[in-house]
Amino acid sequence: MPPPSLLNRLLSVRFDADWVSRLAGSPARYPLVPNERCGSWYVVGCDASSSAYFMSKDGHKGKWDFSLRRLNLHVASMAADKGGVLLIDSTSRGKRVPDSLSKTVPIWCAVLNRALALIAQREDWDTDLHVPWIAVDSEEQRAIEQRIDGFVEAFMDLGLDLGELAAKVRKPLRPVWVSPSHDVGYSDLLRQQGDLPYYPIVCVTASEFVDESTETVVKTIEVAAGDTVTFEYVAGGGDDHDSWSLGMTPQQFVKHGERVLVEALKTGERDCESLVRDLVAGTSSSIAVNEDGNKQELRINAGDIELSVSAHEPSSPPSLLIGCHLAPCADDTSRIHLGLAKVHTKLTRGDLVNAMRTVATEFSTRLPSLTHVHVLAAPSEPDSLGIALAFALVFLIQQRLLLLQEGEQQLASKPMISQCIAQLSAALPSVQIPRHLLKAVNSFFMSDIK
Repeated sequence: MPPPSLLNRLLSVRFDADWVSRLAGSPARYPLVPNERCGSWYVVGCDASSSAYFMSKDGHKGKWDFSLRRLNLHVASMAADKGGVLLIDSTSRGKRVPDSLSKTVPIWCAVLNRALALIAQREDWDTDLHVPWIAVDSEEQRAIEQRIDGFVEAFMDLGLDLGELAAKVRKPLRPVWVSPSHDVGYSDLLRQQGDLPYYPIVCVTASEFVDESTETVVKTIEVAAGDTVTFEYVAGGGDDHDSWSLGMTPQQFVKHGERVLVEALKTGERDCESLVRDLVAGTSSSIAVNEDGNKQELRINAGDIELSVSAHEPSSPPSLLIGCHLAPCADDTSRIHLGLAKVHTKLTRGDLVNAMRTVATEFSTRLPSLTHVHVLAAPSEPDSLGIALAFALVFLIQQRLLLLQEGEQQLASKPMISQCIAQLSAALPSVQIPRHLLKAVNSFFMSDIK
């Protein structure tokens, strides 16, 4: 079967997004939380409250896992605040539910329920593993169940302060599932309403189920007022967008997709690709960055030191400010220039090692006098906040090493680094440290290259 056309794929995404919009207006009225990255394509016409990162690979058969990097604690907090959440994802033909929703999320619910029940000493909580019978058989469920306590132990070993979350989440988290083609627990939830004995994590598969043997599914959609179009439906159209989107992001589609579709339907498939390329070329500098990026901020207490990260300088001067793009200032020793000219370009290993060595050395030298450390991201640079978080991670690890150090230089352990990553992830879950930077940080602190 030939790959679907770009126009059919975008129309399919829009078709599924319309269904998500109707679901969001149902009596439950839970906030929408797109599961990155696929889920973000389906919030057209809806207000997404936040994003989540539940990875399908953590639900792959035999490789089940609970991510210590992507804890998604903000989703639990939001569910407690709003009574539940609608978690949006999608999957391609041949699957009813993506592994992220059928297994990764149920594992997450069970782990958090058991951990929070331990902390709050709640003995009457439902801490069972709940999975959708349409996607997970009883044998696989039993195999996953055998790993849950080990995941709980690893989660608790991170040493995070979960007291506030345990006080807020007063009922267990419970996954239920819904799509245009199935309903596992969702209609029961709507019938009960009122004071449910759990916070529903509604796992929404935005796409319709299409059997692998089905050649073509034809749908009709209204794009402009009164104008309808018939097209070949692509199940899970938003999945794996690096392979088909020509650089267009979900945020660009949400904002400009209507115009692209209307114009493309007038001129045809070939012009659809041109329209998308023009959109990407004309808006890449302003839309490729998270539009709220300059407003996002991390602020945590690291012992006696306040650590903050943002794309703007703090209102009160910190005792140490670190930035990738800062111009050297010989008269101001409180500012460190890392010499990373363009943070969006591929940084070499030498660039990273030199920058981390500078930061680690400055932290070590100044630690006794530090009260506030601010890591400044470059405004309007893609991935800038993630890169700034990497250097905040360098600070947290170096601080722990200095507190533990007695005489000779120590190397960091994997659990120590995991604990520091989890601390940052819990404080600013919407931003992730790029994988190549995490590898560089691991290599830097677990070898002798310092």
